[in-house]
Amino acid sequence: MGLQEWLDEHGRQLARRTGVVRLLRGLRLRGEQLLHPIHRRRALRRLRERGPFGSVVFVCHGNIYRSPYAEYLFRKLLHADVAETLQVSSAGFVGPGRSSPEAAMTLASSRGIDLGAHRSSRITADRIHADTLVVVMETRQERMIRGITPRGEVLVLGDLDPQPAPRTIQDPWSESDDVLRSTYDRVERCVRVLVDVLSGSWRSVSQRVRFPAPGRLEGRRVGDSA
Repeated sequence: MGLQEWLDEHGRQLARRTGVVRLLRGLRLRGEQLLHPIHRRRALRRLRERGPFGSVVFVCHGNIYRSPYAEYLFRKLLHADVAETLQVSSAGFVGPGRSSPEAAMTLASSRGIDLGAHRSSRITADRIHADTLVVVMETRQERMIRGITPRGEVLVLGDLDPQPAPRTIQDPWSESDDVLRSTYDRVERCVRVLVDVLSGSWRSVSQRVRFPAPGRLEGRRVGDSA
């Protein structure tokens, strides 16, 4: 076989493999869409069972696109009373100290979110405690967090989407502006649900707090003899 024939055959084999990969990926995404109601019910149930949380950390690969937008939007939507009880941050797995790209800052700004002060940081075990909710953007990131520590609760943010969709929220890195807008649309839908659920957990706990009845102190009426 000559060089050109070998190259042609190699190209055909690569095309076939690429087609198979695309087919399998399409089937996987379609399967995730069909299973979305199950994943969503499970995620909502676990949030209600495990809450309230003491801290929330949003995590994506580089901490410059998805997780900072989710963090700052979450802060903006959270009721002040709930915000006082939560430590909120974001992190990634690579490249600390980077700012969000201009496209991300521009789009976020058009939606009332200022990412100008954001700088990326790396997720580490000491940032995750027993009462920490770690919110990831991809299913593989859930496994990566579990490789760092068994502590905390891990949520795949896309599972909260009110619309049937794959579990992963697409990384817009090197993608078009349309992909970035679509990604931020999904982040916003899911974060709004998360805020509602966590606010509900906080209200449920606060309503269970009981202060001593008037005229009583440690089980005695004021003025009772010792």
